[in-house]
Amino acid sequence: MRILFLLAMSFIYILLHHETCSAYTEITGLFIDEGVETIARGGLKKLPENQEKLDFNSPLFLDSHGKIRSDVSFEHQRTIRVYNGSWAGSHAYSDQLEGAIAAPFSLWGGTLTGDVAAGYGYRSFDVKAESSTADVSISASDRFSARKGGVFLKVLDKVSLGIAVVDTDYRSRAEIPIEVTITPVEYVSIGYKRSYTDIAGNFSASKSGSNGTFPVSYFEEKNELSVKGEFKGVVMAQYAQELQHPENNRFIGRLELPGSLYLAGDYTRRIFMFNEGFTVNDLNGGYLKGEGTWREYRIGIGADLGNHWIIEANYRRQNLNSSGGGIANSTAVLNFWPSLLVGNYNHIYSVAFESDQYHLGAEYKGDNVSFGIGCQYLDIKPIAEMTYWRSLLFGLGRTGEETLKLDTDRIQLLFLSLGAGYHWDSASISFAFGQFIPIALHERSTAENSGTSGTSGTSSSGKDIFSKIGDYINRNPGGNIVRFMASFYF
Repeated sequence: MRILFLLAMSFIYILLHHETCSAYTEITGLFIDEGVETIARGGLKKLPENQEKLDFNSPLFLDSHGKIRSDVSFEHQRTIRVYNGSWAGSHAYSDQLEGAIAAPFSLWGGTLTGDVAAGYGYRSFDVKAESSTADVSISASDRFSARKGGVFLKVLDKVSLGIAVVDTDYRSRAEIPIEVTITPVEYVSIGYKRSYTDIAGNFSASKSGSNGTFPVSYFEEKNELSVKGEFKGVVMAQYAQELQHPENNRFIGRLELPGSLYLAGDYTRRIFMFNEGFTVNDLNGGYLKGEGTWREYRIGIGADLGNHWIIEANYRRQNLNSSGGGIANSTAVLNFWPSLLVGNYNHIYSVAFESDQYHLGAEYKGDNVSFGIGCQYLDIKPIAEMTYWRSLLFGLGRTGEETLKLDTDRIQLLFLSLGAGYHWDSASISFAFGQFIPIALHERSTAENSGTSGTSGTSSSGKDIFSKIGDYINRNPGGNIVRFMASFYF
């Protein structure tokens, strides 16, 4: 059941990073937003979000602003590796390559303008963790590609419409993201967006010669209605709510203050459910189902210094609570979890975590040159527990009950980043790099055994604080993110 425990936690974290199918790098995906400029400024995107590239998942961002535009972007992620006793050799990598081109058109004397766009995307991930002492291995490796097309339309600056078609390798039919914005009166607009939560891949697990697979195949269509108000660049507020699930909603706001200062923030609440099966040695191994709540809010203050510099500080809190359970069929898992008596394994789980992020970033934008630098302090407190037992006598009795708990209950990290770009009349390039640096890992069993509430499970007596931090980083190398984008205009 230890394998199922690890797979259950992995799937829940993957589900939260639903924007891309490279979500197996779940640490970076949860705490670092998308975009090259985002990495350069410390990992938190601007509010409200600006268009950085042609985006078929948000088809209003297929606007090329009157020129033929071509984008090429690349991303490489390496997730955090945490030393955990016998676990060694673990790694998780993700690569993403995308290309897109959009060409403008105009009809009826400029009454109708727009763009037609086409693109191609490629994503890959590779995850592996092994324990030689327990003879356990968990891995996942997949490659996906997608073909994309879309159109952007604008009518008299009152109505904007974006429609895209995204055909991926792992879906039997194409997805059709849609965005519409209508501005009936000045300062107020109404929007509709259809988007998708789309995750695919397979975990493989082996123990003592037995092999199991945990397919991750989650698909959800979201239909969202929003209202946005903006007054002369001084205040902006947007509220969005899903039509089928009104409990899922989000809010974004920005307020300009005297002295070139501004406030910005957002709030997101999302309910999710899943029901996933798994196999062992090509037999039906059982299922895992559950539900949970994800909440996130952020508040920040910034300053526009002159015509080129922007400095911004943010605080973001994220919170997850999830619970569920399922059954592992004894006929399939007999070799995984040896049993003297026939009976299915029942299991229930609970997972929760909260994180605090403290961010500071600075950007410089000149006529041709731009660069940014940023940092974050992250304080993550995870909790995970699974209880399992075998049912006896048609489910009337139970035996072999055991509870597994995640030993790590606090992770503290630094995230440092920098980026730069150069802009010509007909082209631009930008590059950004971010690095996680672990600074403390607290294990519950260490504190319980010592009778104290220490802040790190890797303390070494007789060493100064800098030596301790150095030893910790050597044993727990942090993950990093590299992003690159080039745009060409004709």
